[in-house]
Amino acid sequence: MTTVARRAHAEVGTDEIAVVRLDHPPANALDTETCEALAETLRSVASARAIVLTGEGRLFCGGGDLGSFVDGEVLSVETLSETAHAGAEIVRALRAGPPVVAALNGAVAGAGVGLAVSCDVRISAPGVRFVGGFGALGLSPDTGTSYFLPRTVSRSRALRLLLDPAGISANQALAWGLVDEIAPEGTVLEAARTVAAALGRAPRGAVVASRALIDATDSLEAHLQAEIRSLTSLAADPSVAERVGTFLAGGRR
Repeated sequence: MTTVARRAHAEVGTDEIAVVRLDHPPANALDTETCEALAETLRSVASARAIVLTGEGRLFCGGGDLGSFVDGEVLSVETLSETAHAGAEIVRALRAGPPVVAALNGAVAGAGVGLAVSCDVRISAPGVRFVGGFGALGLSPDTGTSYFLPRTVSRSRALRLLLDPAGISANQALAWGLVDEIAPEGTVLEAARTVAAALGRAPRGAVVASRALIDATDSLEAHLQAEIRSLTSLAADPSVAERVGTFLAGGRR
């Protein structure tokens, strides 16, 4: 069975494993429409035994679609907030359904880090780089990043990934515990499907209850709202629009 939505699509095999692909070329960046499409697609396959989330093409997810937030030289805080709310819906969909394994087929940046750590397990291709990128733009993270990242790696490593524009390699991500496995070249999707099939054998009630207990140290819902408030507050600073403009123009600071 194939389920299609704008900018995201899913295929459910006879093994009841759904492969959901983020499909917004060239970088699979997240604007409001793409976030809504991905959340819709994830919800449409919630009855699958397990889900594999991956990116179409060469990247997993390049983060927020910065161009969609800028009108001329003005950063639209309203559009950014709208996209952040839509991104939170992706996280809710990821955490409400069956086990989800991220098949990280290419670069993981910005909000893409949030997508990855919102999944239950992460399998990376060799050579993938992980870049937070928020600090370089003068912004704070959204899409569940600041909730799940310090629960996946240490607090200091989470902060380093968010603020250091250099990012880390797949090997370093494995050493940190950010990814669970590096699959041989060309096999990341197959490796993720194997893990998904194993996790998918657990009854749904056990999956939901186990997640709830693991995440119980804080309210995810309250944290998602706090992320959005912080992001939109920082985005109102005129210097952020300048930084975003510099980034879009191909420059760095």
